[in-house]
Amino acid sequence: AKQETCDFRKTYQAMVSVADNVTGTVIELLKHKGMWNNTLMVVSADNGGAKCAGSNYPLRGHKGTLFEGGVRASAFADGGAIPEAMRGKKVFGAIHAADWYPTFCYLAGVDSNDTGPGRFSVDGHNVWPLLSGQSNKTSHLDIVLSFNYTLAQEGAIIMDPYKLIVGPQKGPAANKCLGTWWTPQDSPCSAGQDGPDCDPYCLYNLEEDPHERNNLASSMPEKLKELLDQYNSYSKEPRHMQDQGYSTGGLPTDKTACKKMKATGGYWRPWMNNDIE
Repeated sequence: AKQETCDFRKTYQAMVSVADNVTGTVIELLKHKGMWNNTLMVVSADNGGAKCAGSNYPLRGHKGTLFEGGVRASAFADGGAIPEAMRGKKVFGAIHAADWYPTFCYLAGVDSNDTGPGRFSVDGHNVWPLLSGQSNKTSHLDIVLSFNYTLAQEGAIIMDPYKLIVGPQKGPAANKCLGTWWTPQDSPCSAGQDGPDCDPYCLYNLEEDPHERNNLASSMPEKLKELLDQYNSYSKEPRHMQDQGYSTGGLPTDKTACKKMKATGGYWRPWMNNDIE
């Protein structure tokens, strides 16, 4: 079998170092221009670290899984817009990447409502009350981490503080790191501690068990049903709201997509079930 290596980790760390230096340069320029006091800067990863490239320990799993090591991302907010009382503090409310758009819109005095003909409603919530210390949680009733419309028995949802994972996560035997806890000293990552799979469900209390070591699915059947019912409710949404005709390569295969792009000045946007002029 091919030995797992982490040779690219040095490259990954170098990229992080460059990003850090560039971010520092941008901050210095904003301060020099007298703009920093009116700035909210958000730096956020889009997922957990990939296997070998980064360790998510003590969280379980890595990028590509629905365990916390895959979906809980590092992030921070800075700038003069942050109230002094909140600077340097941690917030524990659940924030989704989609929340930043309505948050910035709110601060800029712009309506984030994108509903209307040819548009889809915005899923994100304004999280400024959390960042500014006005609230200790966001207004999310739930956060869908993944929902497979082709195979509904694969996905995950959070209803704070509980998290439901539906379906097996450990994948093919070739990837032995999907359900493990591994430290930076574990090389390869498959040398880390393995754990049971979610077949058919995993239920965790993230407040008490953020490392996902205690599956409550069998001991809390009512809570399991509550989250599973909420998860399954998303299958009732119209399919065209989720499936916009993208191919596995990430580019649209529907020719009308190009017509819509030309009609909107070169911007990609939803095009199915809308009149194209």
